[in-house]
Amino acid sequence: MEQKLKWQASLLIKGVGFRTRVEEIVKSGQSVNGYKKIAFRAILRINGKTVCKKMQTLVRAEKVLHPGDRVLIRYLPGKMDRVMISNAVA
Repeated sequence: MEQKLKWQASLLIKGVGFRTRVEEIVKSGQSVNGYKKIAFRAILRINGKTVCKKMQTLVRAEKVLHPGDRVLIRYLPGKMDRVMISNAVA
């Protein structure tokens, strides 16, 4: 768990950010040490193409995501499967 949190912290510095909308919550895990792992799908525009991508992240246990929520994602190019949701946007 600690290694995954360090990975997310590095995304704040090195990650590329973009806004997207949560299309579907695929899986929400149990809470461990105040965090839970979630998997979700979002529609993205990559290299001029629109794609639906499955991603996973850790969020605080009290944070709830719903389909339709607009979020700011941070990721490393080439590693879109693990992202960080830096905040929800209006």
